[in-house]
Amino acid sequence: MASSSHGDGMSPSNWWNGEETVTYLQLLPKNRGSLLPKNPFIVSKSIQQHCGKIDNAYVEGKGTSMVLKVRGKRQVTALLKLTKLIDGTEIDILEHESKNQMRGVVSCGRSLDCTDEEILEGMKDQNVIARTCPKYIEEQEIAKIRQDQDVSFGEARRIFNAKHIQTYASTVNSESAVQQRLANAQKEESETVKALRQELAATKKALAELSGTLKELAQAKNA
Repeated sequence: MASSSHGDGMSPSNWWNGEETVTYLQLLPKNRGSLLPKNPFIVSKSIQQHCGKIDNAYVEGKGTSMVLKVRGKRQVTALLKLTKLIDGTEIDILEHESKNQMRGVVSCGRSLDCTDEEILEGMKDQNVIARTCPKYIEEQEIAKIRQDQDVSFGEARRIFNAKHIQTYASTVNSESAVQQRLANAQKEESETVKALRQELAATKKALAELSGTLKELAQAKNA
């Protein structure tokens, strides 16, 4: 039986091998604090000269980056090597941190009796993660920061990291303060114990002296 093919003559096996898979890339200025060229033709011509036309491109993060929608491994590989636009602007092109992920719910009647661990293990090659996974929770918070503050994904991640670094530093400082208080308490306790021991020794000495005096009085009386 002859195998079916897509309109471009590619076989289904090539399709599933990723030859027609859509990949989102992120184009950023080498100097992250600067903006990309305002002239859109500079970017489009640079890309076309390097790998031909791509599916789509649009600005994000108020001009600090661009999203490139690319179809096929060849274009992805070529664009990841592009480091400079035709006007000399130095750039980085990276795989987009969020747009190549799909969020959904695993729905299959045959998996109803499977545990979450079995489902995750069986679908790990598709990068499926549980909602309780720390990575999922992190991505959710980053997405919320991006939406609330209208920033790029990279900037949202930097805000997230800065926030958690501050939280970590605060926790470390709190731990240090607790340890210092504990050390002070132990020192005070040690000094209190020392004072009590000295007082006890003085009391024993006084009792010994009193006992000696009583013996002397008893001997004098008997004499």
